[in-house]
Amino acid sequence: MQRALINFFLDEARDAGYLEIQPPLVVNEGSGFGTGQLPDKEGQMYHVTEDNLYLIPTAEVPVTNFVPRCDFGCQTTACEKTRLTVHASVAKPDRMEKMFVDSNRLHQFDKVEVVQVAHPEKSYDILDQMVAHVESLVTKLGPSLSHPPALWWRHEFLPAALTYDFEVFSAAQEKWLEVSSVSNFESFQANRLKTSFP
Repeated sequence: MQRALINFFLDEARDAGYLEIQPPLVVNEGSGFGTGQLPDKEGQMYHVTEDNLYLIPTAEVPVTNFVPRCDFGCQTTACEKTRLTVHASVAKPDRMEKMFVDSNRLHQFDKVEVVQVAHPEKSYDILDQMVAHVESLVTKLGPSLSHPPALWWRHEFLPAALTYDFEVFSAAQEKWLEVSSVSNFESFQANRLKTSFP
């Protein structure tokens, strides 16, 4: 069942124009900082102290760091057509999940993620497209979809400007469970990664 779901999500992502990639499972400190995971989420990330590397909490961290960048403070150009999806059977995020009291997540789990790098003027149109994509996936699988609540995060340690959470009702647990989220980071990660459009 798990492999069938992974294949379904990857096939749907490919049909929607995403490119499947296999990201690394560990990242350096700079990659965590660039995406806003550090210095905020050390308590949720496993740290390999000997090499000062972190196990990925989400494939978004290495995927976003694939965008061309320069480590010397100069501006580089990102491709407007960059659209990436992650091979979930390889991208196994690891999280301590200390902040989740009643969570169904495990420390390690499979996850299919789609990531887009977009021009700032188009970012909210792209967000709407990604929300529609995720909604179509949940609808195709059959469970009832609650209206995705919008979470406005305007905090220096929470980099997403707008997040939509998707919940489905679990008959087995008799409660609504979050199954996906789609976020717009506006310029937060681009600024940290020193990436810009021409």
